Amino acid sequence: MIGRARNVFLGCLASLAGTDAAKADATAPVTVPMTIVDNLPVITARIDGQAVPVMFDLGSDAALALPEDVLARIGTQPVTETRRWSDVKGNISEAAMFRVPRVEIGGVAFDGVVGHVQKSDPSYPAPAVFMQGMLGQPFFRGYKLVLDYAGERITLIPDAFVDREKAGCWGTLVPFVPEWDGAPVTRAITDLGVLVMVWDTGAPVSAVRRSRALSEGASATDNMHTSRRFVLGSEDF
Repeated sequence: MIGRARNVFLGCLASLAGTDAAKADATAPVTVPMTIVDNLPVITARIDGQAVPVMFDLGSDAALALPEDVLARIGTQPVTETRRWSDVKGNISEAAMFRVPRVEIGGVAFDGVVGHVQKSDPSYPAPAVFMQGMLGQPFFRGYKLVLDYAGERITLIPDAFVDREKAGCWGTLVPFVPEWDGAPVTRAITDLGVLVMVWDTGAPVSAVRRSRALSEGASATDNMHTSRRFVLGSEDF
């Protein structure tokens, strides 16, 4: 798992698909301020006309999740289905789903967004910033995203916008692993060999399985491992 590293620029993420959100027409890139809280990216969305801080979780396949206190003060429409998911410890959670008439980010409106009530298992409590609300990768269907951690901003680039470099989409090209059907998963060359890693803005640190590290004879101090090389695409970071 590749989380956020301090002062790192994470370049353009390919167009994200698979959402129930219907976006309003946008022909030019939109840049939105982003705040880093406990190493996690937070942006402000207007939901039912109210400003709500939400974390962007690239590792989530849900478009939207909101806690009950936020749902109590905004207008939603019921959805008959429920959502089930598991956390990294294997705990299964289930929550009611809802539909929000409109969510706005930086003046771009997303209509009819389906989400679920946010919750976490007591044995693996989510960070406080996560429990404010969350937008997952399916929310941004039809956009390429530029996450600039150093500049604390996120730019939404419509698919129809041709000059991507002008919008800040540049840098080292790191292809996604084809077998993962477009999911943000890449291969990294490290001291532990070639690792298949998931890009996850919802992870405050980068992580590798302990069993893999130990099998390669790596030493770990305070559960940390330092790799002398970390190659993504053609660049050794």
